[in-house]
Amino acid sequence: MRPFIVCAFVLLASFAAAPALAADLVFVSAHTTFPTANPGGADEGTCFISNSTSGDVRVRLDVSVVYSDGTVQRLTGIQDPGVLGAGGAYELNVFFVVPASASLGTAQFVCDVNARARNLREHEIQVATFDVVP
Repeated sequence: MRPFIVCAFVLLASFAAAPALAADLVFVSAHTTFPTANPGGADEGTCFISNSTSGDVRVRLDVSVVYSDGTVQRLTGIQDPGVLGAGGAYELNVFFVVPASASLGTAQFVCDVNARARNLREHEIQVATFDVVP
């Protein structure tokens, strides 16, 4: 009976560990240049995406800013990175205007990345914060 329990435990542990051992398709980071911004002012955000595989990865990027009251400002007109070759990378630096009506408090610059390689898919979101101050 004991060998059966050990085998069952090892089998269950291997299922639980499998996602942790899976390689990420891309590495994503988000940064803001300025730690504070005023309503009606501007800030700069950066999304960095690098291919972590030995093959091509197709990447889609959506960028937005979420203010402390939950208001979302979707940054449009940004071209998708497309296909990143093995070891390739993409960096987006974008200036954005903080609306005059933006609520004061902590805001989030959001890099939302969808990556796909063959039959593998990854969705990764990275956030950089800044404060909207008077």
